[in-house]
Amino acid sequence: MQSTNYPQFEAHRVEHKKLLNDVLLFKSRYIAGDLVAADVSTFLVEWMVKHIKESDRDYGAHLNAHGVY
Repeated sequence: MQSTNYPQFEAHRVEHKKLLNDVLLFKSRYIAGDLVAADVSTFLVEWMVKHIKESDRDYGAHLNAHGVY
């Protein structure tokens, strides 16, 4: 992202930091015995739809426009 000057680099990095924080929260809830599988499922579906299908797709288009396939 940095090598091709992706204009949304910082926003994308923040999304991944939030993902890491959310996963760590799920881990803490699991250890505490307070994790509901449906919560994880909902989170993963939302991540796939919002982040992967939108943010990552935009990044893919950016890479292609810069000769990276």
